[in-house]
Amino acid sequence: MKAIVIFALLALTAFSYDLKAKQTSFVQTATGLQSAMNSLKESQTGAMLMNLAEVQMLTGGPLEELVQALKDLTASNQKSLAAENDDFAKETTRHELEVKRLEVLIQEITIDINTNQQQLDNVLYPRRESLENQISTLQQQIQDTQDTIVRETAQRKREHEDFIQKEAETEAVIAACGEALELLRSLLNGQTSLAQVRVAQKAMKKIQDKLANLKGTPMSEFVLALTELAQNFADQSAVQNVIALIENVRTESQSFLADIRQSEAEAADVWANQRLPQLQSDLANFQANLAQAQADLKSTKETIAKTEKHVAQRTKELAAEKENLATENANYEARTQLHAKLVAKFNGNIEACQAALNIVTSQNFSDYFHQTVNQL
Repeated sequence: MKAIVIFALLALTAFSYDLKAKQTSFVQTATGLQSAMNSLKESQTGAMLMNLAEVQMLTGGPLEELVQALKDLTASNQKSLAAENDDFAKETTRHELEVKRLEVLIQEITIDINTNQQQLDNVLYPRRESLENQISTLQQQIQDTQDTIVRETAQRKREHEDFIQKEAETEAVIAACGEALELLRSLLNGQTSLAQVRVAQKAMKKIQDKLANLKGTPMSEFVLALTELAQNFADQSAVQNVIALIENVRTESQSFLADIRQSEAEAADVWANQRLPQLQSDLANFQANLAQAQADLKSTKETIAKTEKHVAQRTKELAAEKENLATENANYEARTQLHAKLVAKFNGNIEACQAALNIVTSQNFSDYFHQTVNQL
């Protein structure tokens, strides 16, 4: 019978989570005892205990067994309460450590994201833009330099061809002057026959034709003088004037030839040894700088891609850890609510057992119960 009572009392711990414990001072009168019992019955656990006490009394079971069962049930609930408090304390410690770990991890990830994002915004993106602008500038400089080389090479070629033409023309003038001087000097201070005049006219006509083909040369005055001379070789004064003109022209032509040869030599030297090498050096430098800038841009883009990927990955990790923190807090909140319910349950059971124990161990309980039963 005792075992049945204890088992029933232990089973009662699965009931009520909300016990309004009321500690009532028990009086020795029937009215006071009835009031205490009614107060205890207001809770489900208290009502079950009092019903069990009544069954025990009606079946004639020893009161000591009931008292011991109530004490055992109180001890069992106290043990469960202590175990729950211990478990919750451990859970609280674990929770606080986990929250701290997650918060530190979240802070580290946030710092890492911010550091890498600042590296992107303040260093890598500006560097990429600067390199792209530098490459564009270098490409334009290379194109401009190549165009300059082509243009100035063509110009130097035209200048040289112009020199060759002027040199040939000037040499022809000088040669024609020599022929004319030789012819004219042979006609001075002598009687000129008609046959000689005709030969001289033909020879002078050839010289005139040569000079007439030298377009753009300062020979017009000379050609006019020769034309006038060809009409009258007998005029010695005219021949003298023409000889003087031819000598002047030849001297000027020789000086002009020397000048253009010197100018051509200097121009060729400047082009071959200064201007062209400088342009080629500039082009080589631009091309080398372009290759370096392109390599730097490629490296920068690779670094940007890696950094962006890292930031994206860390951003995902940050979201996951924040979710873990929220889950941890939610789970702990649920555990806290469960703890509160369990504590209330165990305390309610303990208070109900104590109240029932106070009632059944009071002096008037047995007399009151038997008197009530007899009245029925």
